Amino acid sequence: MNTDLITIRKADITEVELLTKLSITTFCDSYAHVNTKENLDKYLEDNMQSSILQSELEDNKNSFFFAYYNGCIAGYIKLRKGYVPTELLEAIPIELERIYVLKEYKGKKIGAAFIKYSEKYAMETGYNTLWLGVWEHNTNALKFYLHLGFEIFGSHVFLFGNDEQTDLLMKKVIAI
Repeated sequence: MNTDLITIRKADITEVELLTKLSITTFCDSYAHVNTKENLDKYLEDNMQSSILQSELEDNKNSFFFAYYNGCIAGYIKLRKGYVPTELLEAIPIELERIYVLKEYKGKKIGAAFIKYSEKYAMETGYNTLWLGVWEHNTNALKFYLHLGFEIFGSHVFLFGNDEQTDLLMKKVIAI
């Protein structure tokens, strides 16, 4: 996908180190200032080590995509197949499990390009609903998703290190 200066392409299995660095950087930029160092370190250890991301890249239930802005890496998304919240049992959903943009590229419409790309990918692969979880205190993300047509349909506990946090579940029907 190419939207002016934004290019999105599927991540290759050989790019695990790039994915690891991008994952850690964007996650820390997003959440380090609102969580304890201990919980952040535990989350990174449990979820964003190269070996873990390598396994995720190798699993055909996961698809990772990188965004480039004017040729420079700017962010990534992870789409996950197979997990269906009970509230969506009547749909054919795919999860937008991760969407992260480097702070220097925020405000350049990369997030919107990722959502559009995710919708297109979902439709092309037989899904009719895009869903995600977003931390209840991430007001900017909540506004962003609501603006793009997502609606809240539930919540679940997200374990961040040893801290139980609440994620709001959001969905967008993309095909009928």
